[in-house]
Amino acid sequence: MIAALECVYYLSFQEQGAFLEKVAKEHAGKILLLSGPIVDYRRHFSHKRLMHEFTTLGFTPLKFYNLSVYWYPPSSRIIAGLIKLPLGHTLLDWIPESMIYQRLYALRAPKRGSDIR
Repeated sequence: MIAALECVYYLSFQEQGAFLEKVAKEHAGKILLLSGPIVDYRRHFSHKRLMHEFTTLGFTPLKFYNLSVYWYPPSSRIIAGLIKLPLGHTLLDWIPESMIYQRLYALRAPKRGSDIR
């Protein structure tokens, strides 16, 4: 298993692609855990872009988990407060996509010999 938690989004898009390509080529069949914010800012992840990159490189998305919500606008603060309650984390999979801030992806790297870009 390879874990890239809260770090890959500091890389440029080209560096992120190079990292994923390296994992795909050198760690065939292994599981990659990757987390970060899923916002559409230039230097951060977006869910749509990540899913495109994963499938282009032959990764199989196994599951993704919502980790946290935006604190803004004020209505998000209410939900963020509810999530802090006991068992509140169970709400994360039920709130609208637009309110999700961080996500964890579990992916399987392509097996050896698979087509990689």
